[in-house]
Amino acid sequence: MRKGTQIAIPGEFGFDRWADKNSGTMRQKPVITINAIELFRSPRKEESTYACSTKRNTDCS
Repeated sequence: MRKGTQIAIPGEFGFDRWADKNSGTMRQKPVITINAIELFRSPRKEESTYACSTKRNTDCS
C-alpha cells in the first residue's frame, strides 16, 4: 500500500466495560473491530497493477 491509496475498513465500534478491581469504579475503553480491509485503486498506481487486482489474479505483484 502506498501513500494516497484509498481503503475502506468495514467493522464495528463499541466499548469494553468492567469494574475496577481496586476501587469498584466502572471503567470502559473504546474497541474497534475490523472485519476486512478493502484496497481501492490509487491515483498514482500503474494501470497494469489495477488490472491485476480487479481480475483477482494471485500471480500479480
